[in-house]
Amino acid sequence: MYVDLGVLYSRSLSEHCAVLYMADGAALSQFDRPGQEAEIAANGGRIVAFRQQSRLDKIKALAALVSRTLAFRPDVVHAQEHPEPYFVLALEILSRFVPVVVTVHDPAPHSGRDGDYARRRAPYIQRTRRIAKVAVVHGDYCRGSMLEQEGFDADRVFTIPLATCLIPEAGELREPTPGGILFFGR
Repeated sequence: MYVDLGVLYSRSLSEHCAVLYMADGAALSQFDRPGQEAEIAANGGRIVAFRQQSRLDKIKALAALVSRTLAFRPDVVHAQEHPEPYFVLALEILSRFVPVVVTVHDPAPHSGRDGDYARRRAPYIQRTRRIAKVAVVHGDYCRGSMLEQEGFDADRVFTIPLATCLIPEAGELREPTPGGILFFGR
């Protein structure tokens, strides 16, 4: 989920500290920017892909997430909210050793499929949010929703504007396609 944002944030963070970014390999392959791994590696960071298609993949991913993260010895683990049982278990284990920060993209799920998915995964969403020492959201509306619905203390919910990392690199800006429409947010 949100692998494009993860790669962009990792690249920016790698200019200031060592970064280990782990994400689903299928998602990473869809967001392949030339040189992205080299840019992160140049500053002592790494991108590691894992699979999560089968039950066995998820068991292997759990082991890799925990072992590689602990071997990396981070000061903090920053995860995107991902309500899969293996992932939540990995965060629970890691939280015993290092503080966990979670980015919550949608504190109050949209209607339709997003809402259905969130209702089915509610126990994992709640566990993830309880594990988090800090929650990061993408605006004041989302912050208010977190404070209202989740019972987070105001000093544990931070706002980082989403679009700041989506500024195109030199040469990436293209003329708009006629008839293209971007829907963003609620």
